[in-house]
Amino acid sequence: MNQEIMAFKGQLADLKYQFKELEIEASGQVILIRSLTNPWADTIELNTEQIEKAADKLHEIVLKMKELSGKIKEIEGAING
Repeated sequence: MNQEIMAFKGQLADLKYQFKELEIEASGQVILIRSLTNPWADTIELNTEQIEKAADKLHEIVLKMKELSGKIKEIEGAING
C-alpha cells in the first residue's frame, strides 16, 4: 500500500473520530433544548436566552458535521478510486 493511501486512511480515521465527537455533542445540545422548552411551562417562564444559546451551539456543530461529512466522502472516494 503506498504512503499516500496510508496518509488518507489516517486522515479518514481522524475525521470520523471528530465527526463522532460532534455527534455526541449535538445529541447533548438537543437534549438540553428539549429540557429548556418544557411544553407544560408557561411561555413567559421559558429561559429563551439559554434556548437561543443552545440552538446557536447546535447550529455550529451541525455546520461542522456537514463540513466533515463532505471531507470524509471526498477521502473515501480517493481511497476507493
